[in-house]
Amino acid sequence: MVRQVIELAAGGNPSATLHLPGRLVAERRYGSLYIGAPCKGGDGAEIALYDGFSAALWDTGTKLTVLRRKGAQDFNKTFNTFYVDCGKIDFDTLCVRTRRQGDALRPTGNGGHRTLKRLMIDRKIPRSQRGRLGVVADRDGVIAVQSVGMDYDRKPGGGPVLEIRFEGIRE
Repeated sequence: MVRQVIELAAGGNPSATLHLPGRLVAERRYGSLYIGAPCKGGDGAEIALYDGFSAALWDTGTKLTVLRRKGAQDFNKTFNTFYVDCGKIDFDTLCVRTRRQGDALRPTGNGGHRTLKRLMIDRKIPRSQRGRLGVVADRDGVIAVQSVGMDYDRKPGGGPVLEIRFEGIRE
């Protein structure tokens, strides 16, 4: 078993996994080796969002808060806080969920849409954690993704904004 862990650590797959005795797992997470309990994923169930929403997401240890704000304020933007133009949201279908195959967003004004899978790989988010991240979406597509970013096409335009704040650490 020790030889297999050494081979895992030295291997070329940046997201390789090895199941160990005692319900443990050894994971290569890009340049690091993690040994411990396997990461629990979100159950994928959609949770409807509304102004004033504040709750823990599934069993991931992440808290999500959603608040409507006036657009003429100065905001303290952090890595996992996103400000979205209220006029570009379908509030009837607004929800948080885990990622789905084909999910994409436009991270900047310079380029086209990129899949969440590609963005997560580029940000070196381990495969075992990608299914745990919250994805805020509506019928028109992905709005913002925890630890990844928001869709450029939904950026504020001067009117009311929706503050989307993820709190909690990625293990």
